[in-house]
Amino acid sequence: MLRPNKLSLEKFYSSVSQRHKVFDSYIDSDYTHYKYIPPDDENTFKQNLEINSHRLKENNWIDSKNNIVDIDYRINKQGFRCEHFSDEEGILFLGCSYTFGVGLHEYQTWGYKVADHFGVKCWNLGIPGHGLDLHSYFLQYHLKSELPNIKAICVLQPPPDRISLIHEHEKELVIHDYFTLIDSNVQDQNTFTHRDFLHSLELTYDMNNLKNLKIIEDYCIKENIQYVYIDPRNTNIVLHGKSFARDCQHHGEFENTNIANKVIEQLDK
Repeated sequence: MLRPNKLSLEKFYSSVSQRHKVFDSYIDSDYTHYKYIPPDDENTFKQNLEINSHRLKENNWIDSKNNIVDIDYRINKQGFRCEHFSDEEGILFLGCSYTFGVGLHEYQTWGYKVADHFGVKCWNLGIPGHGLDLHSYFLQYHLKSELPNIKAICVLQPPPDRISLIHEHEKELVIHDYFTLIDSNVQDQNTFTHRDFLHSLELTYDMNNLKNLKIIEDYCIKENIQYVYIDPRNTNIVLHGKSFARDCQHHGEFENTNIANKVIEQLDK
């Protein structure tokens, strides 16, 4: 059983918020505003200005003088890119940076478009760089108290090879994606134990992802909430490469509109 003193809601929110605090910000009405969220940062923009200027121009991320078009990443007091949590009617959106909207204006994200279509709040719980571990935990233990009026839950599948690791440092929770840790800690990968562990990860990732999806789906059935699942690997849904976000890596508004339309179509049924 989870120990509330180790994984309290306050510490959970704090750990999500900490992910954004590597960049300068300002606070207004309890929202924290950032100009950049990685990998959409100033260095990436400068590199893209040299090698991907055509993408920046085609997607309106630079003006006529090659100046960057600003994005306001507005983060609520819980650490997510949406309004402060309340009991207002809304739709919950789960996923990674493609749901969060890295490199996009908030109104360009697929979740915003879906919520706007139905005239309800957009509860965007996208967490860049993560799978669905944190979302399934939040649903099981905190969703009903924090967002009690959810009408639908929509999942845009993150890469399934992501497992969130949590540890405590100076009384604060620190959350890592295991895939990122492997990339940044390669010196021990030649040991037999480490190799053996790595070989087991593919099936472990799949099992963990299926478990999280089952938790989310079962929650929706139990609470009589509509559930929509979108797999971005289905090219008929996403249509990759038609437009680009400001980092020239993530989907642009065209893909987000297409995803939103598919979700709206399923919710209308």
